[in-house]
Amino acid sequence: MIPKMFLPRRRQFAVWSETWIAPETRLQNILKDLRANGEIVRLGGDYERWDLEVSRGIFGASRLLMAVEDQGAGTQYVRFRCWPKFSLLGISLALLFGVLAVGAGLDRVLLACAILGSLAGVSGLLTFRACAASMSALLRVVKQAGLGGS
Repeated sequence: MIPKMFLPRRRQFAVWSETWIAPETRLQNILKDLRANGEIVRLGGDYERWDLEVSRGIFGASRLLMAVEDQGAGTQYVRFRCWPKFSLLGISLALLFGVLAVGAGLDRVLLACAILGSLAGVSGLLTFRACAASMSALLRVVKQAGLGGS
């Protein structure tokens, strides 16, 4: 079965929770579930603008930021923001091979143009796929935890 993939784009969603859970515990549960699924996850530091990062190697990752608002009487409003982190290496390789392919095409060296163009496409595709896969893993775990997201 092929897992559902999400486009690697910024997403934000919120959920109302009738049960109070400490924000750290909520984040640790998401972290635990991601690691149980075999994902490479790292936590953001005190000065980072994100809480979790799901990495898919050198080509891309996705980040999650969570905010919890206590509403009284043990209820919470939990907000999430997720976004892809496209690899500078992947984008640079795609651009470099693309520019070289255009140069080879202008010089009418068609074999070099085709090879370089293919390398540009593969680099771009690997970067896109890494971000899409990490975003899918992140959203799937949040959804499984009953916290929304689609």
